[in-house]
Amino acid sequence: MKKTVNCGKTLLVDGPASLNVIRGKVRAFGYLIGSSNKILVPEGKRLPFFVEEQATFDLSLGENSQIEEVQGDTIPESWVAAFEEVRRIHRGAIVVIMVIGSIDTGKSSLCTYLINRLLGEKFRVAILDGDLGQSALGPPTTLAYARVENPVVDLLELKAEEAFFVGATSPSENLGRTMEGFTFLVSLAVKSAIDFLVVNTDGWVLGEDAVKYKVQLAEKLSPDIIIGIQNSYELEPLLVGLDKFKKVHVTSPPSAKEKTREKRRNIRERGYVKYLVGAKIKEWRLSGLTLQYLSFGTLKNNTNKGCKGLLIGLHDNEMKFLGIGVMQNLDWKRGTLKVLTAINTDPAYVVAGKVWLDEKLHETYN
Repeated sequence: MKKTVNCGKTLLVDGPASLNVIRGKVRAFGYLIGSSNKILVPEGKRLPFFVEEQATFDLSLGENSQIEEVQGDTIPESWVAAFEEVRRIHRGAIVVIMVIGSIDTGKSSLCTYLINRLLGEKFRVAILDGDLGQSALGPPTTLAYARVENPVVDLLELKAEEAFFVGATSPSENLGRTMEGFTFLVSLAVKSAIDFLVVNTDGWVLGEDAVKYKVQLAEKLSPDIIIGIQNSYELEPLLVGLDKFKKVHVTSPPSAKEKTREKRRNIRERGYVKYLVGAKIKEWRLSGLTLQYLSFGTLKNNTNKGCKGLLIGLHDNEMKFLGIGVMQNLDWKRGTLKVLTAINTDPAYVVAGKVWLDEKLHETYN
């Protein structure tokens, strides 16, 4: 369908949908969209397209998708001010930007905006996605890192250069492994030829444990600036704990879309499917593998029924992440491990997670 939107309005598109800008001037998160760009809006996502000059869109809408016109730009003025603050920090060394906020406040959107604006200033930029439950760069339950060469409308457009399997959908379920992953990926970033590292974090911010975790993470990352998205006072206890760091407060955009717990789970399940496309059952000898972490000790005396469905991370002999898999059979007597996976390289390390999947790759409980 064709739709014309007047100058000064924003077209909000809820996926699943796709669109092209046939004519006019349109920006999304600071990115000027060309007529050759086909934009995909995934299910569960809402993307804003601000019209700077009357524009005509060619839209293809999927089931349950929606569009809405609103007046003005949905990018808050506080985001523009935050970018200007970030821009002033650049001193030649890598600048680390840490983005914090509760769930569904627009953290990923803010990261996208910052990345696009920095690329527009010809800076070299990378993203570290630290949201285990709603990862945009890698499989669910992983931390992931990528350098960004071109502007994007959605972080899902990016492909991880490296990922780190934590095996949980929240850092609260495995704090040590989460910190280990951040340390590993930040070390990669420091060695890269970049000017800015944008770190997206998860939405766990409420409660004493959450505050302790985020403060510990900040100590680990040593960010040059922390940008907190806050609509009320939900971040105040955390901001007190982060007192020694430079901080900027911004508001959530009016286009931010709240997701139900079920919707968030559905998004993760589509992530498992995405990274297991073409998966086959592989069998490896245990003698050639190192099994690490979490559940393997409790599985040693269990039957096949007790281990089938466990999500695992697969790594090579240098611990480089190869992909995820789903355990099918762990036979200690025969010394074999059967895994459903899409990887084509035999792993050296197998890391057990805390997520269980059924045959349709839906999350379940063992």
